[in-house]
Amino acid sequence: MQRELPKNVELEQTLVSQAMQSREAFGEASEIVPHEDRFSHAGCRTIWRALRELNAKGEPWDLPLLAAYLGRTHQLADAGGYAAITDIFSKSL
Repeated sequence: MQRELPKNVELEQTLVSQAMQSREAFGEASEIVPHEDRFSHAGCRTIWRALRELNAKGEPWDLPLLAAYLGRTHQLADAGGYAAITDIFSKSL
């Protein structure tokens, strides 16, 4: 039987927020959380996947660019919409 991972949505959102704001922070965090399936929060999973995709393509990101990418790839609703990603972006340690 597989153990369920502990859930701490606030911590997940803070980690994703830091990664959204800094490619360096994303790089460091992705060593610990290499794949979005480690997140229990659906919005965090979607944003993390988008950040991995943008990073792999070498594309820049900030909040507007990330929102546009999520829209183009039909993932914005999965992330909770623009208000939700803005809320996650504003989380800090």
